[in-house]
Amino acid sequence: MLRILRKARLQVLENRNFTRYAIYAVGEVILIVIGILIAIWLSDLSEEYKKREREQFYLAGLQEEFEQSRAKLQVLIKVNQDTYVKARSIAEAIAHPDSVLSDAEMSRLLFQAFSDDFAYNPNNSLLQELLSAGRLEILSNAELRNKLTGWNSRIERIRQQETSLREQRYRVLDVARSGTGSIRRIFEENGLAEGLLGMTPSPDPGTNLPLLESRQFENNVLIFILTAVYTEQMHYQPLLEEIQKILSLIDQDRE
Repeated sequence: MLRILRKARLQVLENRNFTRYAIYAVGEVILIVIGILIAIWLSDLSEEYKKREREQFYLAGLQEEFEQSRAKLQVLIKVNQDTYVKARSIAEAIAHPDSVLSDAEMSRLLFQAFSDDFAYNPNNSLLQELLSAGRLEILSNAELRNKLTGWNSRIERIRQQETSLREQRYRVLDVARSGTGSIRRIFEENGLAEGLLGMTPSPDPGTNLPLLESRQFENNVLIFILTAVYTEQMHYQPLLEEIQKILSLIDQDRE
């Protein structure tokens, strides 16, 4: 097309037809402008495609991370429930002295209720990379960006609550090992003395039944149960719902 216009321009100049030359000159300029605009449009289109590809890459990574974090939290909720259910059995035995609870059962309940320590560690290396590098803007969903921005503060509150739960567990254990209870009996009844520690059974491993008559022990057990239930209902479950919402938003934006 440009070659035809140049040829026509030369013919016009030869014929001294300046009006027609002006028309052809304007047409040539218009074609050049159109060509530039098309080039810019194609460049923008290519950049948008690359941006969308990067967004999809990060969304896929975030989806995998939050699915793993959800699985970890679900396991943690189950373990926490098991501990306060076992602790509740001890509290019920204290409240009903006529109930028959053997020394072996008491020692197993103590181990099952108070041996686990909780620390939620989500898989968020990619999220932390996005946050530290200020790249969250690559995600087009404003609601998703907002939730991801507030993620670290949520986890910090979880850790503070877990610290409180850990303190309550230690208080129960402090009473159990202060002289009223028998750690050796707990170890032997749960297979730790011989299996893990390589110790031979003691002819007199002691007893943990006197703990059932300790008001201090009962108070600490009850506060532990309350803290564990509160941790689940006010922290773990809401966090699980938040993860579900984040995964739903990610899924909406995945191609």
